Amino acid sequence: MRKRIVGCSSVRGTLLDQVHYPHPFEPGVTVVRLLSNKKVKLNETVAKNDAAFGGLGREGGYLLPGAKVGFPYTGREASGHSRFVGVNAVTGVSTAVKIDPETPYDPEQSVSKQYTYLIDYPNLILAAGKVPPIAVTVTLDREARKISCVQAADTTLGTNRNPDDVGYCVLYDPTSKTCIVQRLRARSEEGSTSTAIPANVNLDTLFAYVFTARANGKPTSDSECKLQGDSNLVAINRIAKDMKLKFPLAGAIDKLNAAVDMELARRATERERLREAEEEKREEEKARRIASGENAAVAAEERDALLDSILDDVSGVEDAPGEHARQFDERMQVLADTIFTLKKKHESG
Repeated sequence: MRKRIVGCSSVRGTLLDQVHYPHPFEPGVTVVRLLSNKKVKLNETVAKNDAAFGGLGREGGYLLPGAKVGFPYTGREASGHSRFVGVNAVTGVSTAVKIDPETPYDPEQSVSKQYTYLIDYPNLILAAGKVPPIAVTVTLDREARKISCVQAADTTLGTNRNPDDVGYCVLYDPTSKTCIVQRLRARSEEGSTSTAIPANVNLDTLFAYVFTARANGKPTSDSECKLQGDSNLVAINRIAKDMKLKFPLAGAIDKLNAAVDMELARRATERERLREAEEEKREEEKARRIASGENAAVAAEERDALLDSILDDVSGVEDAPGEHARQFDERMQVLADTIFTLKKKHESG
């Protein structure tokens, strides 16, 4: 259990059963947590989640300029880095993979030495709120190395659409750890806002998130990723670095992705085969029950199953955060296993 003390940043040390230390990313904030009387050994599942959560916190540090604008201090809830981590942690945008899939998990060893964290950057949340967003179109000019954000004047003003609402664009490159916050135009204005991209930024892994805020900075709208860099390339580079590959993958990215897609397709086919086998088993059980005179009970169960199917259709199960997080996690696990297989083949050949 932890708590935050705002306005105090000079306290550091242990007092009774509490540990005090400055927040690593938010100036003027002290974190207080209970002192543990022994080091807790994590099981493998908890260790993986711990690595994913820690990685999300690290990315939040790099994204701090944007998190401070997207999650402003309101006096009622966490803000900045803490709010960024809290909001994104529940959406499943962060996962972790074993650096050495063949080595059993060792609770005595540091989690960071056994796992690599990976982030689903297109689905990161940089702001969350109910302010209606300003329509913004983001384009990347690679030759000129600049981002253009084009807005049209919003004439649909009302009680929740103020003419002085302001748009923001947060540019982030995970490769160079560069974060740029660009203030855009007011809701009632139209035009284009350009931002120069520094030379150290990798344009292939550049992401742009846009959202809207009141003139005083709070509250905000939900953020949206308008420019999606190659999130898969970031994952490949991070896995390759932590696995300490002795050969470059830059010239084989397409083939590597094709190998991952083949394995995912094989797994999907196997899941479908098992689903069909289970469906056939249910049909056989249904026929047996009907033959035994349980027609009314079978009819009621079929109707209930149909209603569940309708709810799935109207709620968009495939687009639910849980399903997307599962797909992201599975792809990252397959990607890590594939790179590790390549490493073993290279070392043995």
